Order: sequence, then structure tokens, then C-alpha cells
Amino acid sequence: LALTEPGAGSDNNSATTTYTRKNGKVYINGQKTFITGAKEYPYMLVLARDPQPKDPKKAFTLWWVDSSKP
Repeated sequence: LALTEPGAGSDNNSATTTYTRKNGKVYINGQKTFITGAKEYPYMLVLARDPQPKDPKKAFTLWWVDSSKP
């Protein structure tokens, strides 16, 4: 589970990683640190924020990410 970020630590409300949707694809932009098992697992859940949420209480989404992708 990739939550921890530089400067935010494990404070999820301070997370700055964002996601955008374009042409049917999702792009995640940000940095995660101290993710246990990140090198060992082929996939992980990544927390990312919608940069322009309609409802701030629903700004975050967990994405199933292929760990081999940059």
C-alpha cells in the first residue's frame, strides 16, 4: 500500500500525488517513499488525489498499479 510521501509522511490529507484521466487512461504523478515490499511485489495500491474534486471528501482514490511502470 503506497501512501507515504516526502514532506507528508503518513498524513494522507497532506498527500500531493495526483491523478488525471486522459483518452481513457489514468496518469499518476507524484512520489512515494518508504513503501514496504515495493521491490518485491508486481503490483501495489497507490493513493492519489483528484486535483479538481467535485467533493473534497472524495478527492482520494486508490489505484492498482503495475510496479514495473515508472
